[in-house]
Amino acid sequence: VGENFTLGLNLEYLNQSSSGPSSTTTTIGFFARYYANSVFFGAGYNSLSTSGGSTSWGSIPIEVGYAAFITRNISIEPALVYTMATDPDNGGMPGIAGLPFPAKSGFGLRIGFSLYLGRPAD
Repeated sequence: VGENFTLGLNLEYLNQSSSGPSSTTTTIGFFARYYANSVFFGAGYNSLSTSGGSTSWGSIPIEVGYAAFITRNISIEPALVYTMATDPDNGGMPGIAGLPFPAKSGFGLRIGFSLYLGRPAD
């Protein structure tokens, strides 16, 4: 979008099953990041729904991480993430960040891959 600034999309589909009934969680969201050399700072918004839209809520992730480029346009990006629920009156975020109980916020470690389009040669 601009020098040292990027926008992106979050798309996730999670299917959980055990001996009982299975459940699915779908996430659609966006994020913005600012890069200072290879370190980035970001924030975004996600809309989550479970089991066919019967439950939905939002979350706001705030992150700091590092972009380790393995090619000119592909990087591995570990990040520390703090996520807040936007619907805390309804129990927060069920199971978010690996917590086995409803939480209104949570810390996590995320490792992702990114594809950079139009990144100039060094």
